[in-house]
Amino acid sequence: MPASKLRDVRKLADSRAVFELDIPLEELPDFPVEFSSGGAQVHVRVSFGREQGFPVAEVGLQVGLAATCQRCLEPMAVRVDSTSRVLIVESEQEAESAPAGWETFLAPEGRLDF
Repeated sequence: MPASKLRDVRKLADSRAVFELDIPLEELPDFPVEFSSGGAQVHVRVSFGREQGFPVAEVGLQVGLAATCQRCLEPMAVRVDSTSRVLIVESEQEAESAPAGWETFLAPEGRLDF
């Protein structure tokens, strides 16, 4: 995995930056071993923008997992395709003033580590 890099959230939001990453499942901490066989990768897409003045990230992920059916004990494929939008805040005070209904993500000093 490439070295991480701090990025300015405001610049990412203002430029409507988009990042796409492929991460091997075995590199994800605490991911259940029974799903990580076969060299599967999680495809992640992070799109930045603004909503009500706040920086926002839309995080999408897609992965095909190999699981065991609990009824017949045969292998089965499980597809996960999920998207979530989060408001990015610089402090807990700013999180408290976020619009109702939003999930927040804390980016101290307005920086994210990729």
